[in-house]
Amino acid sequence: DDLARGRISSLHLPGMPQVAADLGAMHYLEDDASVQAHLIKHVLQLKGIDFPTNSSDARLPFVLRGRRLTAAQLGNVTEIGSLYALTAAEKALYTGPGSLYEYYVHKLVPSYDNVTVDPWKEKTSDGRFLKDLGWLELAMLAGMSDEAMHLIIDSSGFADF
Repeated sequence: DDLARGRISSLHLPGMPQVAADLGAMHYLEDDASVQAHLIKHVLQLKGIDFPTNSSDARLPFVLRGRRLTAAQLGNVTEIGSLYALTAAEKALYTGPGSLYEYYVHKLVPSYDNVTVDPWKEKTSDGRFLKDLGWLELAMLAGMSDEAMHLIIDSSGFADF
């Protein structure tokens, strides 16, 4: 698999140097009902390909902040520390973007590991349902640094945060 994920390049439109168009790869779920998925499948009639987000293949490629990384490098706090200014606490627990995401979700829903139903239907520590929080609100409520939030978004491949 030689596919890149995330923002691949930014191009400036002719006659509009102040406007940049970001070009890249986007991850969406096959049964996704979003506008993006509809456009991809039905309007543009583009063919999707598998996007192994939970692959154990250490060679899986990513492009983050203009730098090509493998999944193995993405899990290395020293490599990531050169691209994202994570807090000392975030660096201490970092084993990959998923570790940051899980840490902050656990802060909001302490019983997250013991949930037997859809975890997004669980209530946060302040009584709201996790599913009702937008990504930005979830990050702010959990005390996530701006850089950790960007790392999680950049490495996810999803366009709907």
